[in-house]
Amino acid sequence: MCLPFQLGDNKPFWDKWYDVDLGHGFHEVGYLPANDNVRYTISEPARIEILKRLSALNRQRWEEEEAAGLHKKGKK
Repeated sequence: MCLPFQLGDNKPFWDKWYDVDLGHGFHEVGYLPANDNVRYTISEPARIEILKRLSALNRQRWEEEEAAGLHKKGKK
């Protein structure tokens, strides 16, 4: 396994994510009560993009592990 580095690369995956504008600031977050939903955090578009990229990275890692035989049924 190659965490946090990609195969054939000497940079961690987050070095390639500088194109994401985090939009730090005070934002309303939908998962909190309306009377207390403002937090200093990243913007919603940045949060969605980061989650999308992490999901893709997780899938890629799972496929690499699957190919290496690390997820055989019945094996613990």
